[in-house]
Amino acid sequence: MTQRRDGEELKNQIAQLGLTKYFAEVLHGAPTSHRRMTKDDRWRHKASLIKERYRVLPAKALYIGDTDNDVRAARSLSFEVWLLEGGHRNKEQQVKADPDRIEADLAGALKHLLPGGRWQR
Repeated sequence: MTQRRDGEELKNQIAQLGLTKYFAEVLHGAPTSHRRMTKDDRWRHKASLIKERYRVLPAKALYIGDTDNDVRAARSLSFEVWLLEGGHRNKEQQVKADPDRIEADLAGALKHLLPGGRWQR
């Protein structure tokens, strides 16, 4: 899930990285810019994209992101949240956001997520 406006470009990037098989769906869309953005608008928009997609939120879900906004969105939905390094925030900012876990990259996260990993137990 991302706030990018161009969904096709996003799907192309995911395909080029060979990650398509890990996603059932990719949610995207930027918040409307009809007014001045507040510090909470971005995470609230991300949470609203998920709420709009699912009539009933999953009881157990993992939200993977790279920013403090991702942590806030996940917490508002009662999801576990992991951050990946190398995104829009440095490691110090990510630690300050207080996610459940920080991984170096998606490959590191997948080691825990794929069958036999900690999250699958």
